[in-house]
Amino acid sequence: MPSLAGPSVVKRIQLAYNIVNGVGTKDDKLHDLSQVVGSGLHISEAVPCAFGIVALNQEDPLQAVIDAVNIGYDTDTIATIVGSMVGALANVNDSPISGLFNAVEHANEFNIVELANSLVDVVNTNEGKRT
Repeated sequence: MPSLAGPSVVKRIQLAYNIVNGVGTKDDKLHDLSQVVGSGLHISEAVPCAFGIVALNQEDPLQAVIDAVNIGYDTDTIATIVGSMVGALANVNDSPISGLFNAVEHANEFNIVELANSLVDVVNTNEGKRT
């Protein structure tokens, strides 16, 4: 089977989990995620680093995003991936997430739930056209 150029994303996710489950302080593990796995734009760094940060902050989705913002290098990419991952699982009614959720809606003058539902409607409409 031909190999693709670049490191294996799956193996680098495993490496991130090994770092998270290894010895050391949380700061040591974040440092190792940044320096060993990498926190750059390339998928073989950004995605495994995001998985590591989420695993490191299993009980605190907000802290996961904060750590992603502060990991260094391509922080907007890492934080966007982490935020998407933890946001899909977070309860928006929990504090302090509810306050942040409301602040984002207010600052941008839109209803996020309504926007998400309209995107689902577009997908469902387009799925019907393909069959």
